[in-house]
Amino acid sequence: MVNDNLKVQTGLRVDGFVFDGFKELCKGERMLVGEAVQRLMEACLKAGSVSLILRGEALVDAGERKAEEVEGCFG
Repeated sequence: MVNDNLKVQTGLRVDGFVFDGFKELCKGERMLVGEAVQRLMEACLKAGSVSLILRGEALVDAGERKAEEVEGCFG
């Protein structure tokens, strides 16, 4: 029998500054850190790729930077 509600404690090691910032983002969005990480993992599984999700983030960042550059030209 498989228990779908099984939780696993991973003990991941991450940069403290990054983790603190992530916790603040989660707090601001009223989301638990574990919930946010799980949803990120689910998005990667759904996409079938971690790199694809990270590339998507990079494309959004690049688009925002480009928009700021264009806005600066007309500001």
